[in-house]
Formats: sequence, C-alpha cells, structure tokens
Amino acid sequence: MKRNQLIVAMIVAIMCSTILAGAQIIITSENVPSAGTNYIRGMDDLPLGIDPGAPGPGQTWDFTSLVTDEIIGYSYQHPLATPFPGYFPSANLAMHSSDTAYSFLYYDTDVFELQGFVAVFEGEEYIFDYTPDMIILNFPFAYGDEISQDYYFEFVSTSGGDTVKIKNLVTKSLEADAFGLAHLPAGTFDALRATVTQVSKDSTWVQVFGNWMLISATISTTNYYDWYTTDPNVDIMLVSLTYDESWSVLESAEFFKDSYVGIESLTKKSEIDIYPNPSSDMIFIETESFHGLDLQIINDIGEIVISQEITSDKEKISVREWSSGIYICRIVDANSKVIVQEKIVVP
Repeated sequence: MKRNQLIVAMIVAIMCSTILAGAQIIITSENVPSAGTNYIRGMDDLPLGIDPGAPGPGQTWDFTSLVTDEIIGYSYQHPLATPFPGYFPSANLAMHSSDTAYSFLYYDTDVFELQGFVAVFEGEEYIFDYTPDMIILNFPFAYGDEISQDYYFEFVSTSGGDTVKIKNLVTKSLEADAFGLAHLPAGTFDALRATVTQVSKDSTWVQVFGNWMLISATISTTNYYDWYTTDPNVDIMLVSLTYDESWSVLESAEFFKDSYVGIESLTKKSEIDIYPNPSSDMIFIETESFHGLDLQIINDIGEIVISQEITSDKEKISVREWSSGIYICRIVDANSKVIVQEKIVVP
C-alpha cells in the first residue's frame, strides 16, 4: 500500500512540475488591449545570448539579457479619438505609435486584424490600406494553430508630373509551435511562441500614356519568432525576435517593458548612470542609493564574468584585462529584479 502511495506521489510531483514549467495558454479577443492602455517596449539592436529554443510544450525561454537600446511607446485609442477617423470607418481600435503614425485595427471574437495605417510626412498624409485586412491572429489562438495569408497595399503619388505606384505584396505563414514560461527583465510570463515567415515582393511602377510600366521589383524574406501572452498587464505580443532570411543571424529583439493607463511619460529617468562607454580602462556605476543592489557583468556568450554586491554610490570596475567585445552590465535589486541593463563596449 505504501509503495502505491509513493508511486502516486511521484506521478503527482511530475505532473505539478510540468504545470509549473508553463501552462498552455489560449489567446482570445479578451486579450486585445482596450482603448486608453499604454505600453512601453524595449528594442535591443544587438541581442546577445538569446536562444529561441526548440518547438514543443513546456519550454523555458530566458530573455533577461535583453538590453534597451531604444524605448518604443505606444497607446491604444478609439478610432474616433484619432486625427483620421474617416479613413477606416469599420475599425474599432487604433494604435498610436508616434506623433505622426496611426494604425487602424478591427477585432471581434473570431479575428484580430490590421486594416491599414496613416502616416504624416512633411505635412502630407499617406494612407496605406491593406487588401485584404492583414490577420494578426485568429481567435481562439492556441498551440498547433497555423495562419497563412497573402495581402498587399498600393500607394500612388504624383510628383513632378510623374505618377508612380508602389506595391507591396506579402505572403505570411505563422505556426504556434511551442508554449512555456518566458523570463524577461520585467518578470516571468506564460507564453505561446509562433514561428513566422514573411516574403515581401516590392515593385515600383510608373504611368506612361495611361498604362502602368514596371520599373523595379525586389523579393525579400524576413523571419520571426513571436511570443504571445494572456497576462492582462501586457499587450498580446510579449517578445519578437527578427532573423535574417536564413534564420542564422538574430538581427533585433523587441520586448515588453511596462504598461499603464492614462497619460504618463514614456521615458522613465534612471537613477543609475554607467560610464564611460566604450572604455578600455575603468567603468563607473553611479547611483543615488546603492544599498541592496548587486552587479552582474555578462560576456557575449552568456557567461557571468562578474557577480558582486555594489558597496558604494560610485562603484568602479577595471576592464583593462578584459577581451575586446560587448558585455552586458546588469543591476539587480534585493528582490532579484533587473532594474537596469546596458551594453558596454570594450574596444
């Protein structure tokens, strides 16, 4: 009897460990951000030590080494609250990503789509209308689901007496091939990963005696790994990694940093300064309050070369003996939360 109880206990422990490794999630229309919600994302222009992992359930992804080279702030609004409510009358959500660009979205219980966007350049409005609407996700969206679609937009302009048409045709394929836990500087989240390939055919045409003549055409391929989450404090998209055509070079990473409701500054002033950068001699870490902070330095293959407590408000680190390259300087608080990450260059 005791042996049977032990076996049952072992099975339960194994099942619990599998659950803790990341529950399977299902993305629905309830996870679409609501108007009035704002998000801050980080852009890492040279991601180091990131492994997208294998397909399958129960995966764990470590994105804690991502560094913010650029902050991207964007907000969701009702289309009627934008300066361009009439261009996409069936849109029921808009996203404002800069002072001059608005994306127009539509969602219901079955689909989440991008209808197009409006950009303003030198006082002139440019409207990009997708045909058909670009599918962001079908709902419900879960592990094993696939999306394939062809869509395009055309843009016609007249300048100097010439009428020019630019056409962008995209073939997109997406497959949700893994789920698990994603660790970010902002926290740990249940996540669903999709592998995405986009083939773009860009062509330029000029109108001659009423007929369109092809001037140039190019074909390019972009590959992504995208991670989605159902966490109510995060936009649907958690992390996006962009790869080259052969999947061999990780070109950039965009990732969730923070969210808020209402009006707030998108740039938060850091109380920690790391300088000089680049440096081949010393680097200094200056902070208003150093108590409870730890320093980690990570090299370009993910090895921790320094891990120590910060003991002064102007900590100094010698890099004279370091190999040339790019390192990650990470400041961690008493709760093991990463509060600052920066790349430092040793020439």
